Amino acid sequence: MDFEEVRSQVVEAGGIKCFEMKTLRDASPYKKLGPGVNAEISDALKQKGLGHTDLQSYQEETVYVYEQGTDAARLMLSVTGTPSADGAEAIRRYVSPDAAGKEAESKLAEVEALVLQLTDVFASETE
Repeated sequence: MDFEEVRSQVVEAGGIKCFEMKTLRDASPYKKLGPGVNAEISDALKQKGLGHTDLQSYQEETVYVYEQGTDAARLMLSVTGTPSADGAEAIRRYVSPDAAGKEAESKLAEVEALVLQLTDVFASETE
């Protein structure tokens, strides 16, 4: 696997995916992890438009890799970045029990309106 494949997997997963460090190490030309290798892995990910949580020192440890500019990236940066009012608001939006419910209610209202329109069309055709 190379870093382009890492990017493809992240995109296919919806913008965020968890990887073991050995997978990221294997995508690089290096055999062992360490501060210098992790810095190079970080640079390679950034070149592919990917961000990540702190890169770990042991191959079995996992990290999140996410596509920059996505909702997943915004949430990750809100959680792992410097605390701010905007970050807190972003987190609240994602964890609010109303967030999913409001979207579902909106879709349901659209479907109900469509059903009413179709009912009116079919009723007028049978008259």
